[in-house]
Amino acid sequence: MKLTYGSLLKIVLLTSIAYYCGFLFFALRLVESGSLSHGTELMESNASGSSIKQVIGLILFGISGVLVVRLGKYRLFFILKENLAWMLLIGYLAFSISWSVEPTISMRRIIGLLTVIFTCLALCLYFQPSTLLILIADAIVLAACIGLVLFVVNPTMATAYFSDRGLSFVGMFFDKNAGARAYAYAFIILVSLNQRVTKVYLCKLAILGGCLIFAKSASAAILLLGGLGIVFLLKNMQSSEPKKNLKHSVIFCLILGTGALLASWLYPYVLELFGRDANLTNRTIIWELLSIEIAEKPVYGYGFGAFWASTAVNDFVERWGFIGNAHSGYYEMLLNGGFIGLCLLCFLMLVVLVQAFSLYNKGNSVGTAIVVIALLQYLANYVGYVFLNYNNFDMFLFCLLAFSPIAIKLYGEEETAEDNNYKSTPHLNPVS
Repeated sequence: MKLTYGSLLKIVLLTSIAYYCGFLFFALRLVESGSLSHGTELMESNASGSSIKQVIGLILFGISGVLVVRLGKYRLFFILKENLAWMLLIGYLAFSISWSVEPTISMRRIIGLLTVIFTCLALCLYFQPSTLLILIADAIVLAACIGLVLFVVNPTMATAYFSDRGLSFVGMFFDKNAGARAYAYAFIILVSLNQRVTKVYLCKLAILGGCLIFAKSASAAILLLGGLGIVFLLKNMQSSEPKKNLKHSVIFCLILGTGALLASWLYPYVLELFGRDANLTNRTIIWELLSIEIAEKPVYGYGFGAFWASTAVNDFVERWGFIGNAHSGYYEMLLNGGFIGLCLLCFLMLVVLVQAFSLYNKGNSVGTAIVVIALLQYLANYVGYVFLNYNNFDMFLFCLLAFSPIAIKLYGEEETAEDNNYKSTPHLNPVS
């Protein structure tokens, strides 16, 4: 049987969904641990890494790299030019191997990061971004359905107990908050992409909303409510005239800035409303303790992904215990790459937002989805390890959203392939 580029592309698509949307990890938990428990043993097993996941990651890395390279010199030059912020950040993190406290670990982490970047770049360049995002949202709906079936069959498999909120719905995801964020993202994607209101569409929203409520995640609930508010605002401000959209974008930024100031003032009352304390489930204490380690290497950090795998973490472990990450993407970047790394990350975030607004100003609904989810992820990264956590769904989605404006700019609004003579599936049109 002849293996065509179209076949390779389908392999990348299906494998990446299984890998980053949690299906593969869910299957491995069943096989390796024999149960769906969420205890310490499973966390240690996850921290040590899975050889199966590593092999699949390398396969994705290789195939995605081939698909990107075959685009040709002109397109590769265009991609490099449009992705300067990505190149600066990746180059800096790769160079951090030279001063990393654990160089081997940093090199492995760089390969993992490049895998999700190459995979998402290939998907965006070979598939229409709008239909690709809908497919990802549908995958999360499927994950939610699997979780609900588990809950009916055996509730202990799909729930976890937390002392401050009792039993919470986890479903097929390992982390409750990560799963709840995925439900919120999928909900917002479906709402923002101007889909027709049908019974199936409403059923998807009901499933996602129900799972999010059962998860009892205050952060995900805030993201969803805030995201829906931003979607409503952007859609009502959007015009068919680009000049008006530009003016409306400026107004939106002013409204957003005012809202941010108001939110900071009402912050304690919002936490109280959702039954949370001001220390964000001990996160502020963790950050205060980590500030001691950050102060030791403030400019360059410990090297990408090296801190938690080195002896440098010992003092923190003695004071608090091992937790695997800083529970904040910004603090994690200070550990990984210091102040320079944090500045490069913020630069990338700004560039992605500017490109998203440019797409929004042209009346493209994908631009609306990118603006909304990007803003929510910037907020979520404050209380969770979202950005550069290359194995999680948040980073996978961010990369897809970040590369979508570039793909649309390269190929146009309707197509993202040089030729469209490949036999298309109902949703996707890969290049031949």
